[in-house]
Amino acid sequence: MSSLACRKAVIEKVTSILKSIKGVRAVCELDKEECKVLLEREMEAEKCVLGGMGRGFNAGMREVLKREVILAILHTNEYCWPPEKIQIISMGEVIGEEIRTEDELRDLKGRKDVVLIGDTFVIYKDKVSEVLSRASYFLFPTLSVPELKDIDEIYGVVAAIPSPPVDTLIKEKMRKLGIEVDRRDLGTEIIGFNICYK
Repeated sequence: MSSLACRKAVIEKVTSILKSIKGVRAVCELDKEECKVLLEREMEAEKCVLGGMGRGFNAGMREVLKREVILAILHTNEYCWPPEKIQIISMGEVIGEEIRTEDELRDLKGRKDVVLIGDTFVIYKDKVSEVLSRASYFLFPTLSVPELKDIDEIYGVVAAIPSPPVDTLIKEKMRKLGIEVDRRDLGTEIIGFNICYK
């Protein structure tokens, strides 16, 4: 099998697995030029202060875009997120973070030393004053993709949550492909991996 045929077969296999995940509505491949534009847009978004708490740093996006194959997925709120969390970090200390389990949210809602922002993000009050006096940032980490961990034909699998401007770009590409992207419950994620050519 030629390298091109092997690449195509692997991408089709991975795409099929991703489409079978609950909440995933569509998958499309991003080319190198599109990835360059996505990184530029992500870096522009990182210059903005988020909620007055600090700038963003999307480590996940940078890592994904180093991979040979980049896929974008469109998902609903039924999608099961990987365990890695978005955090606000100040001088190496976590001062706020995304909470993903109902039990943890329930426990935190009753505490007086935390502030719930939105439905799933918490700020630790005792550390908030530190934010005002030190440099802090939102860390968007690389995410795991458990559904792809046992695929022998790929390695270096990572995923990332794009910023809103990059999410919009991805949705624009999908719209051009005829994919419905206008529902409010639809979000995106990008996944990168390398192929093991035999």
